[in-house]
Amino acid sequence: MSERRSFAPSDFPLRGMPGFLVAYVILSGICVWVGLTVQGLPPFWGGLLCGVGSGFLGAVMLLHGGKRDITKLAEPSGSVRTMFKALDCKFPSRSFAEAAKAYCDETGATLSEATRVLKAYVAKRKSQQ
Repeated sequence: MSERRSFAPSDFPLRGMPGFLVAYVILSGICVWVGLTVQGLPPFWGGLLCGVGSGFLGAVMLLHGGKRDITKLAEPSGSVRTMFKALDCKFPSRSFAEAAKAYCDETGATLSEATRVLKAYVAKRKSQQ
């Protein structure tokens, strides 16, 4: 049975939200701001400006990708490193998946970020020996 957790706003980080929801909120705010500032323009030009701006911001957000540099993420902790005692711990294994889950729980990183960090850790460890 899992432990009970509170539902405080701090339990829901922004990066845990779906990207489309964040994009929707940001684009909605920008559209409202642009709509209020261009009230003096004819409706066609105001709509055109808002549409072009929304499309541009949407394209920028899609092209950004959201990948963080793994060198800036935290190193695996001692408990995660103990899961890698065997040098043959490779990516598609149960122990690797458990270590990635533990890393995600400790740092709040996404699963793909945890996988990239742990793959780099395994490669670094193998190169040292």
